[in-house]
Amino acid sequence: GYDIRRDMDQIRSSLGICPQFDVLFDELTVEEHLSFYCQLKNFDKNDMQNEIKRMIQLLGLEDKTRKASKTLSGGQKRKLSIGMALVGNSKIVILDEPTSGMDVYARRFTWDLLLAEKADRTILLSTHFMEEADMLGERIAIMANGQLQCCGSPLYLKKKYGAGYHMTIVKTSDTTDVAPITRLIQSHVMDAKFDSSAGTEISYNLPDHHSNKFEALFTNIELQKGLLGIDSYGISITTMEEVFLKVGEYAEEGMKALKASQKLDNKSEVSLNLDLKNDERNTGYTLIGQQFYALLMKKILYTLRNRTLTVSQLLIPTFFALIVLIMLKNLPKLGESPELLLTLDNYKGTEVPYFVNNSTADDMIDMIGAYKDQFGGRNRIYGHTFNTTNLTESMVEYTLTEAQKNIAYFNLHVPIGAMICSNEHKMCSDTMHEEGLVVTALFNNQPFHSSAISLAAVDSAIVRYMITNPNYTVEVSNHPLPLTTADKLLQVQYASPEQFQLSENLMFSMSFLAASFAVLLVKEKSIKGKHLQQVCGVKLYLFWITSFIWDFLIYIIACLGVMLMYWLFNEEPLRSAAQESRLFVVFAAHGFALLPMVYLLSFMFDVPSTAYVRICLFNIIVGIGTFITVVVTELPLLDLASVGRVLDMSFSIFLPNYNMGRSVYHLYTNYLGNKYCNIGPLQKACNMGTVNATEFIEMVKNEFKEFSYLFEDYLDRIPQGMNITIPVPDVIKPCCKDKCGDTCFPWSDNFFAFDNPGIGRLLLLFVLQGLVFWALIVLVELNVMRNIRYSFTQLKASLMNKFGSNEAKNLEMNDKIDDDVKRESDRIDNNDNLQKLFESDAMIIRRLTKTYGNFTAVDHISYGVKRGECFGLLGVNGAGKTTTFKMITGDETISSGDIYVNGCNVKSSIQEVQRQIGYCPQFDGLLEQLTGRETLILFCRLRGIKEFDIERHIQEISKLLYFDMHLNKLVKNYSGGTKRKLSTAVALLGNPSVSFLDEPTTGVDPVARRCLWDALTKKLSEGRSIVLTSHSMEECEALCNRLIIMVNGRICCIGSPQQLKNKFGKGYTVRIKVLTGNQDVGEAVPDGQRRPSKLAWRQTSIVSNDIVLDQNIKDMKDFMEKSFVGCELKEIHYNLLNYYLNDPDLTWAHIFGAIERAKNTLNIEDYSVGQTTLEQIFLGFAATQKEDKD
Repeated sequence: GYDIRRDMDQIRSSLGICPQFDVLFDELTVEEHLSFYCQLKNFDKNDMQNEIKRMIQLLGLEDKTRKASKTLSGGQKRKLSIGMALVGNSKIVILDEPTSGMDVYARRFTWDLLLAEKADRTILLSTHFMEEADMLGERIAIMANGQLQCCGSPLYLKKKYGAGYHMTIVKTSDTTDVAPITRLIQSHVMDAKFDSSAGTEISYNLPDHHSNKFEALFTNIELQKGLLGIDSYGISITTMEEVFLKVGEYAEEGMKALKASQKLDNKSEVSLNLDLKNDERNTGYTLIGQQFYALLMKKILYTLRNRTLTVSQLLIPTFFALIVLIMLKNLPKLGESPELLLTLDNYKGTEVPYFVNNSTADDMIDMIGAYKDQFGGRNRIYGHTFNTTNLTESMVEYTLTEAQKNIAYFNLHVPIGAMICSNEHKMCSDTMHEEGLVVTALFNNQPFHSSAISLAAVDSAIVRYMITNPNYTVEVSNHPLPLTTADKLLQVQYASPEQFQLSENLMFSMSFLAASFAVLLVKEKSIKGKHLQQVCGVKLYLFWITSFIWDFLIYIIACLGVMLMYWLFNEEPLRSAAQESRLFVVFAAHGFALLPMVYLLSFMFDVPSTAYVRICLFNIIVGIGTFITVVVTELPLLDLASVGRVLDMSFSIFLPNYNMGRSVYHLYTNYLGNKYCNIGPLQKACNMGTVNATEFIEMVKNEFKEFSYLFEDYLDRIPQGMNITIPVPDVIKPCCKDKCGDTCFPWSDNFFAFDNPGIGRLLLLFVLQGLVFWALIVLVELNVMRNIRYSFTQLKASLMNKFGSNEAKNLEMNDKIDDDVKRESDRIDNNDNLQKLFESDAMIIRRLTKTYGNFTAVDHISYGVKRGECFGLLGVNGAGKTTTFKMITGDETISSGDIYVNGCNVKSSIQEVQRQIGYCPQFDGLLEQLTGRETLILFCRLRGIKEFDIERHIQEISKLLYFDMHLNKLVKNYSGGTKRKLSTAVALLGNPSVSFLDEPTTGVDPVARRCLWDALTKKLSEGRSIVLTSHSMEECEALCNRLIIMVNGRICCIGSPQQLKNKFGKGYTVRIKVLTGNQDVGEAVPDGQRRPSKLAWRQTSIVSNDIVLDQNIKDMKDFMEKSFVGCELKEIHYNLLNYYLNDPDLTWAHIFGAIERAKNTLNIEDYSVGQTTLEQIFLGFAATQKEDKD
């Protein structure tokens, strides 16, 4: 009842959300995540621990309770996201594709979880799995193009949009003629209509009023199955997927596009039209130029679209330069320090206590008045009278007591005081023997200058008392002694803040600029975008050259902004044309060293934001810290010059940011040195040892206006108007390089000298650092360490084989291995003629192994992929599928074994392999700042497709995969399914010999999924090979010629889908969904009846539904046990029952007839009959994986 516009706080307290992509904190544990969300939802603290424990048990994450979320697998992260939505008794739960990316086993686990938790909740779930929607949804809404197309219960939608029965036939091969099959079906059911074709799977719609003819049809199909080329077939009542395909404009357009591309009556005309011969693609320098242009455009578009990052790159250095220049303009200039008048006004509010003894003498009263009257303004004066024989002891005791009450206040506001007493009979102090009036100045030793102020106050009081005139006072001031000439020179050299502040500020701002260049690199690395570009044929030197050129341009623009600030603020030592040119050389050299250093550091990170922060902090802390250290050690007073030289050399070898700061520091200092020292008459005087007095005075007036105060004391001693020769003044001796003694001013007329303060050595180090960093990048990219590791692992494997340490393990493995797997392994492993295998197999995997410490992810697998074959890799999450893909594409190292693609070994020729394959990774390696069209243009150019042909390829592949309407949208605005289509399109571009598709249809809607199947089928018809992983068993049956099922890194079975079904799953499967008892929401209410309110219907139906459902399930079980002796109930999910029939005498006709006749009496919502499915075989092996994990 809350309004989302006003009451979001109340709504969120009972709202749980599981987004499409996991939003987890890497460092928090599973338990901490659930606790955090319980607290956000204001869950009762007393029951919180029990709720968290219950949810962890429901999620099956007991052994991960205190594990950080970053250690969880993808499926476990999805479970945790679902748990975060459910925990805390959320009444409204929104789940956005909660099972996306889950394997079949985990998906069914999640279904059971949601069914168990749906009581007293409203769950809104989005999904592309129609079986999931049918299983979980009490009401289903289908949307297209932002509009609601239909809404109702599954049964209502099936009745409204269904066309009777749906028959699916799997052909033995893609070349099987469909026409004879169609004629046979229509000879029995005249109104049967061809529905669709995808891969080897074709489907027909059979009207339900002809159901009495189905038994004869099935009998004929059984008799002619081999002759017609039928591998397997099944029948079901209209499914939710069929409803989806028939609803709305989107589905209609998609199916039209699919059927138009199929042209089933003339199969020979079907072509993907993307086949490219070598002479139709760019090669040589043309390809290099095209790839260079593509990568450069990628960088430019990313920069233009990522405005926040770009603005920060260009403005941060300029902004900090502006701030420091404003600060320097307002700092006082060097010179003599001014005097400081010492008064209580400097303390901004004080209290002045005075202490007196109990005396009424006139002189005592006059002295007290003279002391009190001199204070005013914000200074409060108060007295304390003590009737005591020792005033000093009383004063001390009182003062200590007051100070202990608030020592901070006392020190800040009570700097001085006084004790005034008449010392009769030693009443002031036992140690004071003189009699008469005694005035004692008291001061607090914490504030500066308090003793002098207190004495001045007492002296003023005495003066006023003695002459009885209140206008007289005593003032005291602090005036530092005049600086000596040497002190003044040191002040110019070391106490001037400009060069230090400018250098430090520049290093600070450049740290942010440097870190920004790692953001895109780390992002491309983390999303596998760079790897995907490599797979498309990009030469690594092109990738780095284009990155460097564009980043260097951005860097130079930012540096020009800093130089502009120096010019606008008239910062003379850096403003002249000569100095600006030298500064530009420093910036350029620094950029040459800085950028490859940042590139090298980017290999250490997987999160862009983390890379930015840590690289920035590294440059700030290390660069500025070392700079300050060296500057401090160079101070003459510390006598650490030798230490400073060693540190300077050490830091300058490794740290570009340090070198940049020192270069600017030296440029500034050397400019001042040349301005002060590199003057003809002065250097002449240095050489001669004397100087003409008149010339010297003129030189000071004309050349040293800024430093005139250095010469004030010396000029006063020179006789005016006399043409005499005088010795070289001490003040200019520091400019005489060989005669300066201990006070040499650093300067060099050659700004590029190798000795300080020249910058030649630092410029050379910039160049050397850049070359070293580039060399290290080359070593990393060439996988030198990986190759060394290969050598060691091969040596280790050969030694172990030689001494028989692996013999027992191999014998144990051979005992458990399936005969088909062993046959395939022998074909690959025991064939010495690899060249012959290369002729028949596009890809060969031989004894492939991948280990992570003690964990073996892939364990000695061997198989080959034939040319023109679609080869499937199946397995639950963690079985080793994606790891195998990563090793094939060079994204992971190979622990042992070999992989060959078109005869090229992945270990030794990874770049050649990458140019011959297409790759759709498990997670989309797409830049979100590009549009779909720009992404395809990028990869077309990387593949070498000619410029005039790129648009045709883009149009054809986008229409074929049915996302052409989204081409001009930014990728960040794509749905998850559309991103998968785009990733698949990238994998198919350029006609690769082998395309590797890792779960390409995850999150893809049924229409687009069939479009993709059709595209892959056409790709296979052109003789290209496809290696596919998928969690959709239907997809594998439709596309795969052969497949393997992996468990715990090993191959458990291999063969065609039909071969595996015949071997591991004989018999039939029957899936029956019974009615739950709900009214068919969406159907019209009979006339004259009033529809009950939703709340009333909900309250009255919950209990009755459970009773009806239990009765329907019981009746269904009784029927199956009586009709099919020996049937086995494999599993039950809410109202869905899965049966296995293993009676060899049963026929399709008998099974179908029995269920069809009982459909109405048993309240069957829908059912399907088929052979043992691939999914059931998969689930059997998946249970083994789970047991091993546990």
